[in-house]
Amino acid sequence: MPGWVFGACAAAAVYRRELFDAVGNLDEEFQATMEDLDLSFRAQLQGFKCRYVPTAILYHKLGATIGVGFAQHAQQLRMHRNLWLLRIKNLPGALWLRYLPQMLVGEAAILVRAAATGRLSVAMRARLEVLQRLNTTLTKRRAIQARRVISVRELDAIIARDWFVQRRTEKRLEAEVRLLETSSVPSES
Repeated sequence: MPGWVFGACAAAAVYRRELFDAVGNLDEEFQATMEDLDLSFRAQLQGFKCRYVPTAILYHKLGATIGVGFAQHAQQLRMHRNLWLLRIKNLPGALWLRYLPQMLVGEAAILVRAAATGRLSVAMRARLEVLQRLNTTLTKRRAIQARRVISVRELDAIIARDWFVQRRTEKRLEAEVRLLETSSVPSES
């Protein structure tokens, strides 16, 4: 059923130029991982809407941009890093208080899984990269939050409405990570 959603995969989206004029382009710092979610978040903060059209058909080849063999280590690093960069840049302060418990539980689960799969060093390196980029990210955050036109309450309603969709997306990403973990690339030692 067609309807309003938080955002779209950039590979499956059609954007109006006015969106880019208002919120900026895809953030190159994200390096082909969650850059579309970052764009969607910035668009929501400025009052843009995203419409899901189920009759539209798209074929997307996973890993075509960065390659599956290369993707394992680098993709996991970007996923871990970019999730935190996205949150720091875009989530208004009042919602940090609301969602911090969920984020910390999720963070613990991610780190436990990384440790269990021998990839804790990747997860920790990603967090170190977040700290190294913190000043730049906070500068971006100030600009983004200064341009925000929707209220915290409106944004919270959008996030809460899309929580189930977000969980489905997270499950899909987890499945993609598992696929990468079982690919022919040897695990990190």
